[in-house]
Amino acid sequence: MTYQDIIKNIKILHDDEKNILLIFFKSIGKFDAYNQTNQLENQKNELHEFYKKAEEESKKYTPLYMKLGVILGLVIGLIFL
Repeated sequence: MTYQDIIKNIKILHDDEKNILLIFFKSIGKFDAYNQTNQLENQKNELHEFYKKAEEESKKYTPLYMKLGVILGLVIGLIFL
């Protein structure tokens, strides 16, 4: 089983995120210590950007999902009355 097979089955990651993980796993042990450290720092920065983007989307959509949940609950409650 290859890295591609493992990552292919993860549904919650976008393609860009999957590519970062593939690059990460493929690059481990391929460089000397100095270049490996630089590579890991670069990937850490890229992952941090993905994290910030996901956090912004979460702040944007969480209130919407909460309101929709309350409205759906009220509708179901009215149906059972």
